[in-house]
Amino acid sequence: MITVTLRLPDLPSDSYYEWQGTSGDDAITGFSGQTNWLFGNDGEDFLSSGRGEERDLLFGGNGSDTLKGGLGGDRLDGGLGSDLMMGGREDDVYYVDDSGDVVVERAAWLPVLGGDVVFSSVDFDFSGLAIERLALTGSAIFGTGNRFSNLIVGGDADNILDGGHGIDTLRGGDGDDTYILRHAQDTATEPGISPNLKFLEATLHGHDTVLAHNSYRLMLGIEDIFLQEVVGKTGELVGGLTAFGNNLDNLVVGNSTDNNISGRTGNDTLTGGGGADDFIFADELGARHADVITDFTPGEDRIVISGARVDMDSGAPDADAFHLGAEATTANHRLLFDGTTLRYDADGTGASAALDIAYLENAPLLTADDFFIT
Repeated sequence: MITVTLRLPDLPSDSYYEWQGTSGDDAITGFSGQTNWLFGNDGEDFLSSGRGEERDLLFGGNGSDTLKGGLGGDRLDGGLGSDLMMGGREDDVYYVDDSGDVVVERAAWLPVLGGDVVFSSVDFDFSGLAIERLALTGSAIFGTGNRFSNLIVGGDADNILDGGHGIDTLRGGDGDDTYILRHAQDTATEPGISPNLKFLEATLHGHDTVLAHNSYRLMLGIEDIFLQEVVGKTGELVGGLTAFGNNLDNLVVGNSTDNNISGRTGNDTLTGGGGADDFIFADELGARHADVITDFTPGEDRIVISGARVDMDSGAPDADAFHLGAEATTANHRLLFDGTTLRYDADGTGASAALDIAYLENAPLLTADDFFIT
């Protein structure tokens, strides 16, 4: 027999009705105007908050259950089995622990960040739902958002987080995480770090990767960035994307179009991909920050160096400022290339030591025309 008990905690305002189902298939509807805690227990149960606006708890228990929230912000947990959980008008919380669990949340109004939330210990895709927040727990790997502004939080696994097409906040945890970022204003933040910076993850939280569909700058704790192929409204690939690294040893990879590539500080590996790419060096020069360029194409790509880092006029350098060799042989030589290592020499044959800029694979035949000073 279904039982119902009025529970009276210390504060009268915290009172609620506790419903306990049987070992069979039960149908339980809570009291309208009261807070209800509904437990289906065994069997395939139907639990409903009714029409009340209170914050109810619905727990299916064993079996494949159906849970229906009311007009308040309810908590719905199907328990074991493949459960159907249907939310109501307010912000509901869902607990998903089975790949067969189904969440139905189809609000008629535009959701905003801070509404419904799903805690899922299995992969979860809410691209067709009016849900705003997802937290992955346990061994769950994939978290996929929708067209609204989402918050997706990873767990300890190697997560793959895809915010969808809204302005999303992606937050990785431990493990080697992958962020799929489709909107130019997508961010990933860690507690205690400014949310105004993009792609933030605390250090020592694994080796992480951004797959960017727009220009992006890595900040703090994420190692690799790959620019994705983006098709514009006319059907042509979108070029001119920029990928910037951070203070780690990054892997920065462009797409098949013209890109701007920079590793910033650290010893980075830069790959332009196809197209005419600019490899940008705007930070401190020297061996501690020299990068590897894997695919430089003379006459097509450029090495762009900030005028704040070299004592050279802006624009393309004079021919006599470039020298094929490891050491300067005249006072005018500034850029030295020995077939692998590119260096900057501030005073040519003077006493100053040359500073490493980059190491180029495949021994490209560079000329002064392959450089530009900003």
